Amino acid sequence: TDPNGTRPYTAAALAEVWSRPLPERFHDLPGQGQMQREALRQWASDHDDFERANGTDRWEDLLRVWQRLPAPDEPAELWRGMAMDDARLQGFLRGLDGKQYSTRKEYPLESWTDSLRAARRYAATGGPGWSVVLRVAGARRAKDISALVRALRESISKKGPPPVETESEWIYRTSESFKVRSVRRDADSRTVEIELEEVAP
Repeated sequence: TDPNGTRPYTAAALAEVWSRPLPERFHDLPGQGQMQREALRQWASDHDDFERANGTDRWEDLLRVWQRLPAPDEPAELWRGMAMDDARLQGFLRGLDGKQYSTRKEYPLESWTDSLRAARRYAATGGPGWSVVLRVAGARRAKDISALVRALRESISKKGPPPVETESEWIYRTSESFKVRSVRRDADSRTVEIELEEVAP
């Protein structure tokens, strides 16, 4: 079964492995011994709780989850939505001047979706600020964890909109790099759309 190891599984198969309780002698460990499952549950509940947690067991547990999942069979089209105020937007855009975007090194994973509707919904949660939507066409290095998030849904205490059955969740790992292909900023609608392309490692 290998719930905490490195054996490759699809997300659906790993969710099935995680559904089986470990013997009672492991129950004093995080997640009653299901350390990878517990780390993913915590991350899905509050990404910010993992800021600068590099080197901790739960950071390593999350990266093991990412490593054991397969890459997509076909290139995916993914989006990420973010709400920003004016100051944060200016800093974010300045960071793209080198025509490169990277997932933040302070976090083990970054959440994306294959639903443009979902990305726009998350990007619109900042009130009168700016809605920023990133798009990657031909994504090959992201991993689909939708089945895992759905399996953990009842135990996720997410800040903001909860995950729903019709949405997907994909992850990129820390410090993934992308080429910025275009930035479209509309001051009237207060929206920014950014096209990215994966950069070969």
